[in-house]
Amino acid sequence: MEQLREVKPLEINKDIKSLPNGVFGYVYSWHIAKYYKNPLEIQFHKRSPSLSEARFYFRLEKISENQIRIKIYVSDESELTINDWQSNGSKEIIAFPFAYKEFKNPVYITLNSELNIEHRSVEKDDGTEVCILEIKLIKKINKNERGFLNQKTNKTKLLGQGKKKDFLSKLFWKYIIPVLVILTAAYLFS
Repeated sequence: MEQLREVKPLEINKDIKSLPNGVFGYVYSWHIAKYYKNPLEIQFHKRSPSLSEARFYFRLEKISENQIRIKIYVSDESELTINDWQSNGSKEIIAFPFAYKEFKNPVYITLNSELNIEHRSVEKDDGTEVCILEIKLIKKINKNERGFLNQKTNKTKLLGQGKKKDFLSKLFWKYIIPVLVILTAAYLFS
């Protein structure tokens, strides 16, 4: 496990790209939502926030120039989703900056352009406001990838054709054919 050090007071409000690797600090949730696609432009806002301030900040770590990650707390279901992201495409999760109710599982997510992050505020049971992140992974499709393997039939379908074709086929056989049969029978027996 890598050794990280907390940012120094003089490193607060400086772009992460100007800081050495192996540092961590705290960042406003709306700042993460604004700069997640260009994480080297993010600035640390705090060292260790107090308990009353923690509801606005997420822990951010600069491991290297290519790995800037945030620590989030997610539900059991979201933790399974995160582990499943790469294989199953787009998934959405809600992330808290600290453990709260069912959002008790700490997880690290590397910031990159395959994410879509939005900030919003919610009210806790005690009436205090907390800033959360809605995070969605958007799986990129390799340009060389022409289709996906249908595991049931072991045949490759072209992307975007399978669902529409299946829908039209069901529509045809379930509704159009019976109507044609009834109309033909009515015509023949009249």
